[in-house]
Amino acid sequence: MSKHLKALETGMMMRLQTKDLCLLQRRQKLLTGRP
Repeated sequence: MSKHLKALETGMMMRLQTKDLCLLQRRQKLLTGRP
């Protein structure tokens, strides 16, 4: 049970990290892509 919970936690963290990375990349693109 605890193993499953830990796996879920790590999965959520990874998902959040990837979301943050995508947002950062998008922001950088907007900043650098300004005319």
